[in-house]
Amino acid sequence: MSSSPSAQQVQVGTSALIFNAKNPDEFLIGWRISKSHGTNSWQLPGGHLDLEEEVEDCAEREANEETGLNVKAIGEITWTNDIFKNEDPSLVKHYITHHIACEMLEADAVPQITEPDKCAEWRWETREGLEKRQKNGEELFLPLESLLKKTSGTDQLRNPKVRSDGARGREQ
Repeated sequence: MSSSPSAQQVQVGTSALIFNAKNPDEFLIGWRISKSHGTNSWQLPGGHLDLEEEVEDCAEREANEETGLNVKAIGEITWTNDIFKNEDPSLVKHYITHHIACEMLEADAVPQITEPDKCAEWRWETREGLEKRQKNGEELFLPLESLLKKTSGTDQLRNPKVRSDGARGREQ
């Protein structure tokens, strides 16, 4: 049996819900153009959890890699069970996605497109604005859609289950 993950194994991912330091009702979304899955949909910064990595650390790392922003994870909002189906059963992807609330460390920082093959733009959006986009036919990346379905209102997104750095399980 191979030790490398396949499309038929459950993967673990994170998303970073980064609130705008200048307008706390807005959070960062990006237009996904990656060909792997979720092409042409609005997403949150995020990605795969590395071996022995804490989900908060993953959210901070992925946010920086994808946007150039330095963020601090506040805590986990919730997790979602996301199954991406395709016409070809060999392309089914299944993720458990941990959604992490994050704050910007520099209020004046501007998100950058650091992976132009994966994301075409970053913009600040409110929950209501994102829900309106969806009603107007714009697609949301499945983990983001699941997050909105599982939570109600912006306050629930802003008030995660806070964990201290000491609870992360890292060796000092």
